[in-house]
Amino acid sequence: MLPLAQEEKLSGIVFVREIWSWEADMQKFVRVVADFKLVRIDDGAVLWQRQVQGAIPTSSATNLGQASTGAVKAILHDLFRG
Repeated sequence: MLPLAQEEKLSGIVFVREIWSWEADMQKFVRVVADFKLVRIDDGAVLWQRQVQGAIPTSSATNLGQASTGAVKAILHDLFRG
């Protein structure tokens, strides 16, 4: 995404995510390894980054979709909380 933004001569900051592993056990948890970054388009400088690695509990999920949605919500909550 960053090279495309640079080719189009855009400016600003882009939120980049790389999911390295996403393994769901819908009855218990989703195991996740993912990187998140805020990158300045102009020069590619990383302004902020965080790696999420671990098991996200999904005990109330009744199917794989609910488990994944719940895990995404939990990750984003942790990334952007105060």
